[in-house]
Amino acid sequence: VNFQPQWEILPSLKLKGQYLFNIESYGSIQNRDAYNFVDYYTNALVFTYPELKSSSVSRSTYQYLSATLNYDKTLGKNFVNGIAGTSREINNPNNYKQITLASYFAKVNYVYDNRYLLEASYRADGSSLFGDDHKWGTFPSVAVGWNVSHEKFMAPLTFLSNWKIRSSYGLLGNNQNVGPYQYQSTVNAGNGTEIAFGNPDITWETVKMLDLGTDFGFLQNKLTVTIDWYNKITDHVLLNPPLPPSSGLGSVPVNAGKIRNRGWELSASYSARFSPKTQLSLSAGYSYYQNKILSLEGGPYINGNSIDQVGHPIGAYYGYRTAGLLQQSDIDKGVPVLSGEDAGDIKYLDVNKDGVIDNNDQVIIGNPNPEGNYFVNLRLDYHNLWFQIQVNGFTKSLGVYQGRYTVPLTLAGDGGVPMNWQLDYWTPTHTDARFPRLTPNPTYNQLFSDFWAVNAAFARIRYMELGYNLNALVKKVGLAGASIYLNAQNPFTISKMKHLDPESQGSELTYPLLKFYTMGINIKFE
Repeated sequence: VNFQPQWEILPSLKLKGQYLFNIESYGSIQNRDAYNFVDYYTNALVFTYPELKSSSVSRSTYQYLSATLNYDKTLGKNFVNGIAGTSREINNPNNYKQITLASYFAKVNYVYDNRYLLEASYRADGSSLFGDDHKWGTFPSVAVGWNVSHEKFMAPLTFLSNWKIRSSYGLLGNNQNVGPYQYQSTVNAGNGTEIAFGNPDITWETVKMLDLGTDFGFLQNKLTVTIDWYNKITDHVLLNPPLPPSSGLGSVPVNAGKIRNRGWELSASYSARFSPKTQLSLSAGYSYYQNKILSLEGGPYINGNSIDQVGHPIGAYYGYRTAGLLQQSDIDKGVPVLSGEDAGDIKYLDVNKDGVIDNNDQVIIGNPNPEGNYFVNLRLDYHNLWFQIQVNGFTKSLGVYQGRYTVPLTLAGDGGVPMNWQLDYWTPTHTDARFPRLTPNPTYNQLFSDFWAVNAAFARIRYMELGYNLNALVKKVGLAGASIYLNAQNPFTISKMKHLDPESQGSELTYPLLKFYTMGINIKFE
């Protein structure tokens, strides 16, 4: 159900409402008879599968109710637009949970002579995911703009079609990393033991974002350029650090710290028609990004091969430093090694210099976030022929090979037949190999380390097409139009990470990126 009434109180004042109700129901039935599994040769009973008869029904509902008051007015060179309203959301994911969100909001836009622009907004949100005295958050924002190109003193600069300077600062709220009722502790009704440890002090995660930007247009906007710089501070970050093992419980949400995301973006586009049958369109962009933890309560947080630590990005790679492969000379010298390691295994570094290789030697070994990404789109039309291409990629990006891509032949479950590129492995007669010795139990060589790190920067042709328009030819036989084309998707990727999709950064769990080559014809009938 989606009901949206509207009332025009005055020509410039409108009242709008909305009520949305959505319901989804699910059902399942399991019906299996009991049967015996008997050995084919001995007729001995091996296993009895019991009877399975069950059914279940579940239902989820979502309701949204809102009312907004809109005002628009133009007085001479002044334009004002305002909106104020309230909304309620009620989400019941099942019969036992309810999540509600109440909001009040207002926004005002003011433009003078299409030169000076001002926008101010304010909203207050209350969430049932938080406990008493912490349910509500307030999030104001303001933005200003100046259309410099509309000023009289810009008139002599005829090559500059548009120039706009803009800036904004505002707060946003986030409550997505919290489940229902996690602000309160729960106990087992049967034995009184504590099931979950609640945190009554959790509240909204707040994002404070400053953005500075400018837009240029040249040659009647044939060439446009956009530049943005932003600084985003996320305060009261909602995280789920693990509790001490002595608690016997899992994790609890806390407003644990502060994170900074800072970067800049540059994009440009050019479009021109050189003749009635020749046209070029080109767009390109680059964005640079840095992420850093500024503060972290109770940190660092270690989660397997990643770590959250002040001064470093979220989820930084955490593992061992290495110095190639162990040689027999290292063993003879008594360099620190893991118990059971031998010549041909990975040479791990004793970072803390205590003469032992153990968990205390693990350190941050890299940034999991690509430092920059870019794209280029090009289309050229020449008479009846057209060509277009799309390219994108990462600049600085660190990937780490894992699983079967590091330890072929292992019997531990991740192994398989060694691939051709893995045949450069260590042997007593091939000591300068790229990979460690082959062994069915490579426990030490599959530890997460910088030995398996590789530059995952890449450039990829996403799409490429060549086509020819046959309209002039087919109209002679009564058709409205036709064209033939040949295109390719993901045909080429340039990267030092050769054996996995570099966008996966070394994970073997991602589905391989497919290449498609297509030839076709489009026909339009009268």
